[in-house]
Order: sequence, then structure tokens, then C-alpha cells
Amino acid sequence: MSSLGIFVYSELIAESFHPKIKEAIQVLLTALRFNNKAVAQIASDMVLLLSDHVDRLLDYYPEVPKKIVEVLARTLTSLMPRMTHDLGNEEKRLLLSLIACLGEWVMRLPKFMLVQIQEDGKALLHHVFNALHIAGGGQKSVVDSARLEQLSFAIFFRILISYL
Repeated sequence: MSSLGIFVYSELIAESFHPKIKEAIQVLLTALRFNNKAVAQIASDMVLLLSDHVDRLLDYYPEVPKKIVEVLARTLTSLMPRMTHDLGNEEKRLLLSLIACLGEWVMRLPKFMLVQIQEDGKALLHHVFNALHIAGGGQKSVVDSARLEQLSFAIFFRILISYL
């Protein structure tokens, strides 16, 4: 996983447009859901490392950054039901790594991408806040869209104020 992440990183720096960059990123994203927490942790770290090159990815592979955020949010959401017991250190590290990775990618994506409506009729930012809500201890089915939207705006507003 590390070698694959470093390969993609170096190819993006060199702007060599290797034909397998998209496939390598897909392998990293697939590894996030791997049952072995160490493999998923390394994949998460490599995806976080790639966030340094969001601009290049947007220029040459415009669909990839959005896909990365989608997969990170879905992975975080899907991991939570399996982790209903007390979390071990590896699981905590993986969840925190995924949350940090998701946050970093969201902060680097342009606003229009975050608010653009997806195929399911919801914005990408909705899926991000839903994943964060679930990771924070919320239940999947308890929060309806209107309540999640209110929470999203409240959190976004607090973040915005903190930067002013």
C-alpha cells in the first residue's frame, strides 16, 4: 500500500500522466474497507498524503477527488455498525485517521463540488456530515435529512466563524 501511494504521489508531482494512476487510487480506496485494520490504516494514510495534490487531480482527473470523498464518507459510515462494541486501539486509530483524511479532502475541494447534487438527490457535503454524525455516535436511521441539514449548517457556520 505504501509503495502504491508513493507511486501515485510521485507521478502527480512529475505530472507524467501514467495510465494506471486512476487504477492505483482505486486500489487504495478499496483497501480502506479491508478487514485488516493495519492495511486499511496505511491506505488511509496514503489517501491523506494524496490530498496534497488535489489541484493536479482536479486538472487531470476531475472525477477522482469527488470519488475519494464519496468513498471516505461511505467507508466511515459502513465501519460504524461493525464497531458497536468497545473500540480497540487499532480501530480507534483507523476511525480517527479516516475522519482526518475526510476532513482534509473536504477542506481542499472546491465549494461547488461539495454542494453539487449527486445521483441520489443529496449533496456530497450531506454525505460527509452524515458520516461524521454517525461516527460521532449518531444512529443511521434516526437523523432525517432536514435535521442533518440543520446540523450541517450549524457545524459549517462554526467552522467558518473560527477562520474569521
